[in-house]
Amino acid sequence: MLFADLLWRTGWSVAAPNLRLSIIVGFGTAFAISWEETVVTLLISGADIATLPKRVWEGLRFNIDPAIAALSVLMIAFTTVLVLAARLRAPTMRPIPPGDS
Repeated sequence: MLFADLLWRTGWSVAAPNLRLSIIVGFGTAFAISWEETVVTLLISGADIATLPKRVWEGLRFNIDPAIAALSVLMIAFTTVLVLAARLRAPTMRPIPPGDS
């Protein structure tokens, strides 16, 4: 029992922090790819399944809905906030003064 507890603690304290960034990046990549694959979504989803890209496509195709414009504004704002947050978190690069090589 002691070995199992030690193995669990080691996995949780060592592996989990190292995998956290990979899991977040994988989630973000899958989310971005799902937006690009609207054609595939339209082909493989059934009539009773309504994914978000499918609903956006149908909203653009069949009727002009202000909710689509609102969703677009929210997505642009969310992306802008993420880019600005990444920019603010990034270390600033200072030029090297001449003679300090």
